[in-house]
Amino acid sequence: MFFLLFYTFITMIKKSRIILVLITFVPIICFAQSIPLRTQLSLNGIWDFTPENGKKSSIVVPEYWDAIPQFADVKHATYEKTITIPNAPEWQNKDYYLYFEAVNFIADIYINNKHISTHFGGWIPFQVDITPYVKIGQKFNLKVDVKGGCYYPIADTAKNPLWPVGFFGQNQRWGIIFDVWLRAYGKIKISDTYIQTSYRNKEIKIDYTISNNFKIISNFKIISTIYPVNNPADTAIQIVSNPLSLNNGLTQTFSLSKKWENVHLWTPDDPFLYVIKTDIVNNNNQIIDTEYRRFGFREIWIDGNKYMFNGHRITLMGTNFVQHSEFHYSQRYIYFTPETWNSTIDRLFERNLRVIRFHMQPAPQWAIDIADERGLLIINESAIYAREYILKTNKEAYIENSKKWIKPWIEANRNHPSIISWSAENEMGRGWLHWMTDAEIKSLGDEIRKYDNTRPVIYQGDGDVGDKTINYHYPETYAMSVKGSIYSWDTLVKNDKVCGVGEFITHYGVHGLENQWWQGTWV
Repeated sequence: MFFLLFYTFITMIKKSRIILVLITFVPIICFAQSIPLRTQLSLNGIWDFTPENGKKSSIVVPEYWDAIPQFADVKHATYEKTITIPNAPEWQNKDYYLYFEAVNFIADIYINNKHISTHFGGWIPFQVDITPYVKIGQKFNLKVDVKGGCYYPIADTAKNPLWPVGFFGQNQRWGIIFDVWLRAYGKIKISDTYIQTSYRNKEIKIDYTISNNFKIISNFKIISTIYPVNNPADTAIQIVSNPLSLNNGLTQTFSLSKKWENVHLWTPDDPFLYVIKTDIVNNNNQIIDTEYRRFGFREIWIDGNKYMFNGHRITLMGTNFVQHSEFHYSQRYIYFTPETWNSTIDRLFERNLRVIRFHMQPAPQWAIDIADERGLLIINESAIYAREYILKTNKEAYIENSKKWIKPWIEANRNHPSIISWSAENEMGRGWLHWMTDAEIKSLGDEIRKYDNTRPVIYQGDGDVGDKTINYHYPETYAMSVKGSIYSWDTLVKNDKVCGVGEFITHYGVHGLENQWWQGTWV
């Protein structure tokens, strides 16, 4: 199901009569050459794996366990791995955290068989402080007990989701599905960094969330050094805070900003990336904590019915991207891998497709990292996905949990320049399910903007819910064959808002190959 957004593109097609034939392609991915966030150790690789009431085996992490035939029916399993914190200077006198980019859907964490944490919710990151339970240079056993989406509180007793689960997430796509890290932090640590760039104001603003784990009040400064990703010696700008103070045990956000006139902009045709190196230093100028983040300087906003990118109107032309085989349970997850993504991006660009919508659940970080490098624009969609099994669930609980889910999702992704908008949900209202009201759907967008107000929000297939964008699905109905023409879609357009068609023809069934040709031609 291909993605076409904004009326300006339809006008262009009508005037130029350009026809592009799109041959169907297989999704693919390659590791981004991203610098480490901080002192860290990847825990990806082979783990011991024991299904409930089953025999110990092994599994590759990250992976959905039902991608492996012998584990396809497993609902509850335990992962184990022996880990050693490196006995190296950069790991000395630090706090140690496990960082899981996503575990679907309930994770109980054990260190040396001692239970230390439980996390609910799939597709979103979480971290666990293991400092009291481990020592540098010594081995420890990490056990992660994982339950799938059919267990409470992710689902009720009838397996109706009470949390966002994506496409049939209450039945499959379970396990440690994204990357896992062991990270070292200073006693005064950078817990989060939110980078905001303004083309219109020629300014960069950075919100740092700082935590003090010292046993005393701490005085420090934040030093932010920004340089091109490929040239660390070329400092573009540096921002130094005033002396700061934070009581022990507290967490607080501090904001730094600076004008930046001669910045190299990030655009799809020139995806120029910077690195921001952030040091926390004490009164003796000793470095307590350091992290590195990549970003691109660009700004996106809506002006009436115009989608603006660095001061220019932009039209988005592209495709939906499904990370697994939609509607076909027999096809396992063998296409979307870190080794194959670059080739898919090449084929997208050859067909003039410049934006993809990760449909039905969020993308892994490595996929967005390389999109940042390549200039591929992304509409990042939540796991708030409409299917008939939701109709019997507790709506109040589902919406409340969805809003809890949104915060870590947005905070984990908001520094990526390639993400051009958030897709709050898919067809929860008038688009198909007729379950949520317009006001309830818009409340999801309002929740998103609490954590990132630098991008527009789209509500997939639900028309005009009272926000700045309008999005339709299947304007000629959910057809298995072509019946009309995009020229008739002018009737959908409103002059005061950005309008788009997020899905417009099915790509499977008896007319599947024919429809794939039409998808490419129309785009």
